Amino acid sequence: MQSLEALWRAASSVQFKTTRAHWQHMLGDSFRIVEHLLLASDDLGSHIPKAGCKWTWYRVVEDDPSTVITMDDETGAIFRFPRRDAAVMRLNWRLVYKSLCQSLGIELNDRGVDHIHHLRQLGSIRLAAGVELPVYHSTRCPDEPITKLVAMVNRPFVILHSLRNGAGGTSQLLLRLAVAMELSLLDFTELDSTGRVVFTAAGQNKLDQIRLQHSPVDPPVDPINTLFPPPDARWSNVHIKFLNGDNIRASIAGKSADYHYSRLGMANVRNAEPTKQWLLLRAFAANKGIIDWKSSGASANVKKQTQALNQRLSAALGIGGVPIEYDKSISGYRTTFQIEDY
Repeated sequence: MQSLEALWRAASSVQFKTTRAHWQHMLGDSFRIVEHLLLASDDLGSHIPKAGCKWTWYRVVEDDPSTVITMDDETGAIFRFPRRDAAVMRLNWRLVYKSLCQSLGIELNDRGVDHIHHLRQLGSIRLAAGVELPVYHSTRCPDEPITKLVAMVNRPFVILHSLRNGAGGTSQLLLRLAVAMELSLLDFTELDSTGRVVFTAAGQNKLDQIRLQHSPVDPPVDPINTLFPPPDARWSNVHIKFLNGDNIRASIAGKSADYHYSRLGMANVRNAEPTKQWLLLRAFAANKGIIDWKSSGASANVKKQTQALNQRLSAALGIGGVPIEYDKSISGYRTTFQIEDY
């Protein structure tokens, strides 16, 4: 995976007549990696930056089919450049939007939004029949679009932008009141091995949270990865390790998969916070796979919560049998799989 930070920073500062040479100047070594996301035009820019210098620009004075002639207005010196260096290029947002929608699992339906400049609606995340979460992108500071969207759409939404310091304090308050989300492409996207712009794991987790938060019913939990676990997997062969407070890694016979608690069906649909089942799983990890009445995390309804946890684990990983059993010898519950805290 490749960071896109340089691209988003450049895209946030460019003007309409940005040349290929200027993009190279801004992106440095990243240019060759992201050049396919730029779209060349037949127009020529008025100036070309001097390589390695932020302050010196050469004015384009003449061109032919293969070269452009430029002049340093301070010294009168003449320089020749390949014509393509003076060609105006812009970010191919259509290609970026297509990749982002593929990463979101939604259909691209790119269109402008009435009376809101620099804002596009990319499509909608379908949560259930008749329930959708619109996804927008602002090519400028998102404050104005957020204010207008909250007043116009009257429902939760996701707004993407390319700034690290995005919405201001008032807009953040409006987002909370609308139960909407802003997401910075600079912080939560990367370039995959095929050259597509995709959301990072952290970005996907945030999007999963808002999906769960606005789903009208508790979504069914299906096996997440058909290649994992193996078809003949048993709980006795499973090793679960907490990577941090929100993610685990499940391993069987050298194969593994990572799961956020929301992907295990252990996120509260009202606020996307971890459920009691997730907290109980963490307690099992902290107590080396055992919960008895002396363990931290034990409670009066541990039987009920363990039954619910068993159902979630079995449904999410698609493994038959009982993940956690009652053990009379300890008067408590013991995991049939190995579990390790972080």
